[in-house]
Amino acid sequence: MNTQNKNTFLGTGWNFPIEFNTHTKDVTMVSNAECIAQNIRMLLSTRQGERPMFPEYGHQLYLMVFETMDQTLIYRIKEHLHFIFMIYEPRITIEDIIIDSKEEHENVILIDLHYLIRETNTRTNLVFPYYLIEK
Repeated sequence: MNTQNKNTFLGTGWNFPIEFNTHTKDVTMVSNAECIAQNIRMLLSTRQGERPMFPEYGHQLYLMVFETMDQTLIYRIKEHLHFIFMIYEPRITIEDIIIDSKEEHENVILIDLHYLIRETNTRTNLVFPYYLIEK
């Protein structure tokens, strides 16, 4: 393991996608805010039920793909995202979620997530493209 990551207080985990350091023969690790951002991307990239050993992990956005995009659906998406982040990423507080589903983004919903890292009181955001049709 990489010794420089032992003193991180927000957490340390494997880099995603998984990489190996050719010099040390260890898995490349990420820490702190980058670890949180990668966990958010991982959570948004995982459908609920995909992981056999952890079937509750992930989202259920794929169940809403064929519904009409209106204010009710946007509200349901936001509530679902608030719920999964409350459970699977307790290091952050969601401040705002902006759902962009304009026609110029054909078959894509842009999820603009504004969050606060609780331990450091750092505000940041992450834009995640959720593809309605996989490429």
